[in-house]
Amino acid sequence: MQHPVTFVEASEQATRPRGLVVRRACLAVLIALAAPVRASAETIYAVAAAEGWRIFWFDSETPGELLGSLPIFGAFDDYLGIRLEFDPLTSELYGFAYPNCPITCPTSPVDPARIDLATGATALLDWPGFPSYEISLHDLRIDPATREVRMVGHQLRSFRYSLDDFQLHLDGLLDAPGQYVALAHTAPAAGEGTRTLAVFYPLPLEFPLVPRLAEIGDAGQVTVIGPIDVPYFVAGFDISARGTAYLLAEPPEFAGQRLYRLNLESLATEDLGAIAMPPGGWYVHGIAIAPPDPTLGALEIPTLSRFGLAALSLSLACAALWRSRFG
Repeated sequence: MQHPVTFVEASEQATRPRGLVVRRACLAVLIALAAPVRASAETIYAVAAAEGWRIFWFDSETPGELLGSLPIFGAFDDYLGIRLEFDPLTSELYGFAYPNCPITCPTSPVDPARIDLATGATALLDWPGFPSYEISLHDLRIDPATREVRMVGHQLRSFRYSLDDFQLHLDGLLDAPGQYVALAHTAPAAGEGTRTLAVFYPLPLEFPLVPRLAEIGDAGQVTVIGPIDVPYFVAGFDISARGTAYLLAEPPEFAGQRLYRLNLESLATEDLGAIAMPPGGWYVHGIAIAPPDPTLGALEIPTLSRFGLAALSLSLACAALWRSRFG
């Protein structure tokens, strides 16, 4: 004789599917929250010699695919080299370049100009007291916290030029001799400001060349962090507002420059691929990471917040399971 199903047993059997669905949904949420966060893509701008000068841009995750390009004209028509940087306050794109000068000329100046990303027009900027004749054309970077242009001079002097009051600050001589080929600033941290980081090759040069990462203080002191694991010569360096660092690497014989992501803790690098050239382009002179778009509302979830969401999800799932069984 078949045993009759009691009311309690029927209720338990009816609630089991609901409880199973809740548990599975909770598990899916927890797995999603615990999964590693994929590096967010950044838009990187670059400048290349391409039948004149051309600005182009690409996604950091796919540097071999151009998102767009624009010929630039005007102030830089007869200049030999250009480096790029975004103003952290206005998001305007600046170019720093030196002119095509006969060999008998004195040291070529490094001139700043504004680049109009809508038209490609360039216009020289009249920055009073800017040390055009005293600096080298390597990376010139603007501190996002102080809005000061950080530069390295011919005699290893560190300069800071304020874009707020156009005052020049002469820091001490860098106390670690070397070729300082690229500068970048860390993202501002609450109560800590930023750090000025530099990629340099110690002097006297040793072969094979191994770049070092260092921190530069306002008094010119250099703290060497360590060697960077990148196989090619570093020609560019920038750090995004999210804190992700990128290197522009130059293989021998101009065999297609490459983009690397740099881990600022371990100094290990990740090869992101060759950088696509715009039409007629043959050499990347500089890179700059586009500032975040203020119109976008996408927010990244920090690690602690992810654990908090996981705990909240688990609590809600347990409450739902309790109600389904006894409510």
